[in-house]
Amino acid sequence: MAISRTIIAHGHVNILATNKTTFEITKEEHLSKKGDCIIAVSADKALSDFDETFKRRVCSDRANLTILVEADRVVEKAHES
Repeated sequence: MAISRTIIAHGHVNILATNKTTFEITKEEHLSKKGDCIIAVSADKALSDFDETFKRRVCSDRANLTILVEADRVVEKAHES
């Protein structure tokens, strides 16, 4: 059974998003240029804010995680199984 959660976050003038293997969405509002993996700031929630059922399922060895990132009309998908 598939379950989903949504995080709303925003862009920032200092976002570089140049890391080739990692990305991060943060609840922090301010960003220096040191965080090359950060793709969004001011997120409305973090993983710690999600319910325990969701966190258990994400941590399962059988979990298939798909992350959709939407900005304007551009959609990128990251999938891990």
